[in-house]
Amino acid sequence: PARGAARRGRLRGRIGARWLSVVSAGGRFQQPALDLRLDGADTGAGHVDVSIDMRSRRTIRDFLGSSERTDEVGRVYRATLTLRSLDGHHGLVIGRQSSPTLASINLFDGVLLRTGTDRRSFGLFSGTQPDPLRYDFSSDIVQSGAFVEWHQPPRSARNYAVALGGVTSQERGQPNRDFLFAQGNWFSPGLTTSVTQEVDVNRGWKRQLGEPALSPTNTFAMTRVALTRWAGLNAGYDNRRNVRLYRDRLTPETQFDDAYRQGAWVGGDATALGHLRVFGELRSTAGAGRSQSWSGSVEAFRVGPRNLALRGRASRYDGATVTSELESGSLGIDPWPLSHVEAAGGVRRTTSVSLGLDDRELWQSVDVDLTLGRRWYLSGGWEHDHGGASGQARQVQAGLSWRF
Repeated sequence: PARGAARRGRLRGRIGARWLSVVSAGGRFQQPALDLRLDGADTGAGHVDVSIDMRSRRTIRDFLGSSERTDEVGRVYRATLTLRSLDGHHGLVIGRQSSPTLASINLFDGVLLRTGTDRRSFGLFSGTQPDPLRYDFSSDIVQSGAFVEWHQPPRSARNYAVALGGVTSQERGQPNRDFLFAQGNWFSPGLTTSVTQEVDVNRGWKRQLGEPALSPTNTFAMTRVALTRWAGLNAGYDNRRNVRLYRDRLTPETQFDDAYRQGAWVGGDATALGHLRVFGELRSTAGAGRSQSWSGSVEAFRVGPRNLALRGRASRYDGATVTSELESGSLGIDPWPLSHVEAAGGVRRTTSVSLGLDDRELWQSVDVDLTLGRRWYLSGGWEHDHGGASGQARQVQAGLSWRF
């Protein structure tokens, strides 16, 4: 008990510095950045939690035929103060926050009140959406909502949650978006299922433009059935809109997956000999943009004392006007304890009938991760893209963080 009391209220987090450089035929792009992540749990006699996630960067663009341009941005992704009961059933969260229970309302500045029991939770929230570009405080969009959630009791062998709720928002006094949402998740050793459905409630100017009173939007459903300890089947459907995510780096492989993510899919995976994994998937979309795609990969992992990993992948997308193929591979190894080096490369071919485009892009990359002692983490990477319509580009990135 004495040791547990000594740990109560300790702040943990990291301070990091990053640097990104991209050089292409059109010019140069430089971006130094600083990050701060701070989390404090069980402070204030166990009733208070604090969390801060800040990322600042300076972007220097030097394109051919134009003068150098510098842009500085400091973004706050999270800054919250949480007041809660010791049993965790009741809480008040103040500040910039995100909550998975609130469906697509992911980031807002405001207040979230939650109360409930071991099996049920109720919540109310109200706040404003930050500026989408610089993440500054903005009062243009005001939103409020409520939700109720049922979930498993503590120490349950099965993990489940069901949530229902509604959100209303206005932009400068006019209806922006009103929607109802339902979420369901089930996790057990043999079955994993997740379902999310949003239904827009159209009013005001939306009804005047001919929108129906209710329209289903943003549907996501997936399930995985474990047939044995080493094999499983998965299926799902996803028609959510593409949302730009915060990533350290975009590659032709991640761009391929983002562009052709929507649709219904079915697939399977299997593990053999303790070190071999095989995965395959078929995906299809209907309607005006009817398309089909498939993807398959094989991976050997944790081979030998240096944890050798070898991965290969092949994917193809066939749409009404676009055909795209991708082949990629990677080789990874842990040369020393708490270190990892990975080399990757691939080729992506895209043919567009409507645009008259026949493009072939290749890339090679090397990434290094190294933990120094117990508190320092060093990472670095190099990537070379060439052969595509945009010409050649070389990208170098590095990062150093101190954890406390």
